Amino acid sequence: MYFDHFGLTCPPFKIPPDSRLFFRGGRRGAVLDALVYAIASGEGIIKVVGEVGSGKTMLCRILQSRLPAHVDSVYIANPSLSPENILQVIACELRLAAHEISRLRAMQLLQARLLEQHALGRQMVVFIEEAQSMPLATLEEVRLLSNLETDRGKLLQIVLFGQPELDARLAHHAIRQLRERIVHSFALAPLNAEDVRAYLNFRLRCAGHRGPVLFKRRTARLVTRYSRGLVRRVNIIADKALLAAFAQGTRSISRRHVMRAARDSAFCLPPELRSGCALAVLLLIGPVCTPLAPSQVPDTAIARTVPAAQPLSARAPKGYKLETWMDAARVWLRRAPPHHFSIQLLTVARNRGARLQRDLHGFGGQIALEKVYVYATEVDRRPALTVLYNDYATRADALAAIAALPAALHRNRPFVRAIGDVREQIEG
Repeated sequence: MYFDHFGLTCPPFKIPPDSRLFFRGGRRGAVLDALVYAIASGEGIIKVVGEVGSGKTMLCRILQSRLPAHVDSVYIANPSLSPENILQVIACELRLAAHEISRLRAMQLLQARLLEQHALGRQMVVFIEEAQSMPLATLEEVRLLSNLETDRGKLLQIVLFGQPELDARLAHHAIRQLRERIVHSFALAPLNAEDVRAYLNFRLRCAGHRGPVLFKRRTARLVTRYSRGLVRRVNIIADKALLAAFAQGTRSISRRHVMRAARDSAFCLPPELRSGCALAVLLLIGPVCTPLAPSQVPDTAIARTVPAAQPLSARAPKGYKLETWMDAARVWLRRAPPHHFSIQLLTVARNRGARLQRDLHGFGGQIALEKVYVYATEVDRRPALTVLYNDYATRADALAAIAALPAALHRNRPFVRAIGDVREQIEG
């Protein structure tokens, strides 16, 4: 709609990955170069972690196109597969067999093909997206696949792309052997304000814009605050800001255009979610999107709102101890539906229990202490304590609640966990 108005030849901020629009800023280029080098060197298992919308899929697509000519690849977009199915999927992608073959037969065919490729001087790499969704048994199958090797190197390399929950799954004691085989780990951090400004104008130039800079420093900073530096959100806000400017007949992007775009974006939280006292004002002037700091990053767009949080200091029970929260966790985890969700606030060493108790009491006026649950676990075979918060029927509710947590709790990068996964970790 606004192409001619801004002199564009293609959509500058479309969501589907387009390798022609790959932005090397924000360390994306450095990570890409390191990935190409690691794969070409035959380095085994590689892990790339980033929030939803941080650009993992774009990185994966551009990486496939930049591989050396002697490297072949298999791409798995849906990793929620059983151990048998993932072998079948790889075999089918390589056109070795149909789906209906046994695990043993699939492994035999795959190993024969890999040896044949190795003799010809070729390499094979498997890219797995959304790896945090993999069952533990399937992750263990991935480890076994990585064992296929000759005396000169690996026959198969594996690159895992996932959200921060992937790190929590890899911390599970049952798959510690897989964790030990990860030779390179990369993280895609949100873009800062200068990177967002460079990204916006880079995309516009790629799309044919040749006029004055549209997103100046102030407007780019506002886009960063509303998007939390996540590329997908930057694209959504920028596209809507261009549309707002087009509707007004102007060829410059103002702060008002960005604010209007943010107001129309579901992932921006209105102020009544952050302060109950703003409700009366909201009824008079309508919802306005309040920027959050880049550290306050929920991992997906929030499609609906949740009730305003009320002050908790008057109703937070007194005298809560670590044992109280641990007893409550045991009862709750037995009764809570496995398809429900909770927020993992943090994990600490077991010997820091007293400090943890004091810290949690410090949040007594900002979070509901009766909804805190603590359970014992292990990280790298060392005793640890993990803190969960509340029980949510949907992932969207949990994500909205993360955005409303006190800023101090965001330093530990809280994330959503399925209760079924928590049980699996404890029982494993």
